[in-house]
Amino acid sequence: MLSLRCLISLSTMATTATSSSFALTAGAATTIAVNANSTPPSGGTGTRGAVIQATGTITFASGPSPVNVTVPSGTYRMQLAPLATDYVRVVLSALNSAVTGSGRGDTLTLTMGTDSLVTITCTSAFSMTINDAMKLLGFSASIVSATSATATYPPANFATFIERVCADWSPKSAVSGAETNAGVGFGVYSGAWREDDEIAFGFVPRDPSTRTSLAVNQTPWMPNAGSLVGAAMPRQWTCRDVLETAGGKTCAMASGNLQTLLTSTSATYDLVTLPFAEIAAARKAFRLTTNYLDETVPGGVDAKGQPKTKVQRKPDPNWGDFLGVDDPALPCEVEVHEYESTPPGYVVILTAVNGGGKKYRKVINRGPEKDRAQAWAEVAAGP
Repeated sequence: MLSLRCLISLSTMATTATSSSFALTAGAATTIAVNANSTPPSGGTGTRGAVIQATGTITFASGPSPVNVTVPSGTYRMQLAPLATDYVRVVLSALNSAVTGSGRGDTLTLTMGTDSLVTITCTSAFSMTINDAMKLLGFSASIVSATSATATYPPANFATFIERVCADWSPKSAVSGAETNAGVGFGVYSGAWREDDEIAFGFVPRDPSTRTSLAVNQTPWMPNAGSLVGAAMPRQWTCRDVLETAGGKTCAMASGNLQTLLTSTSATYDLVTLPFAEIAAARKAFRLTTNYLDETVPGGVDAKGQPKTKVQRKPDPNWGDFLGVDDPALPCEVEVHEYESTPPGYVVILTAVNGGGKKYRKVINRGPEKDRAQAWAEVAAGP
């Protein structure tokens, strides 16, 4: 399995919002949530971070119907925001206000499941034509005579990850000072400061197709080949979308287990900024795991540099299995090169030197272009 390791720096102000402002209802089996301010709905012309007024209609088989719903214009975030600016709860409030105002006694709910998908429920069967307000929540199809429906995609402007590696927040400030030859220090401290952290989000699927094939729920790195970043909703939100929309915005980041955060009454989230330098040149690195390897691999070379016969994979794969050598401690130079294909693929190039000083190279292919693979072969000495 090829997984991406996305690195990004965050800066935070000295303010932290309390969890009482985001009493969420369900969790997801993920570890981190980051979301930028919401972008305009499909076809909208509002400024980035704003949602223009969106309207929709709910119909019922009996009683007052149809019910017209209006989601007010405003600047919102998904989930990690106070009541008045949490898009999920703003939409829910608009739905229930409209239904109650029509004289009906029904109640609707919007909840996020463990897969980050939003589900809408109602005490009576209802129908709803897909509209811009629901597209931002990930719904891609109209609802027909049902008491509940689940979105096709996670909400826009909401990203989740399953691994976070960081050094924690560190204060940064503007100071001016020096030390004399006698060792006496002098200077001035501005009094203004911020907290910085560089976070590596690990195991990011390359694109929505990879996400689906691996049956995982975390946000993918980029759209599928041939799809555009920033395409109209509804669709899968990606890390590239976060980078595109986060510039100059106050974002929210919740650290910890999302399934716990969503039901917590004491957890907090941080208000953060993604520096433009990171947005302009986001960094990513490859990491290799053996969890999904299931084929038989060749065996490497012996001390004389002769290729060995194929060996059957061990029940518990390890690096020796993956690299095609009996000795996992065999020193190798490892290169990883990605190539464009459908689905995308990559090759691992191994270079090893045997006891006689001869250099051998092997190419392992992980993708549809099988002719890229090469068995261990001696590398001709250069000039």
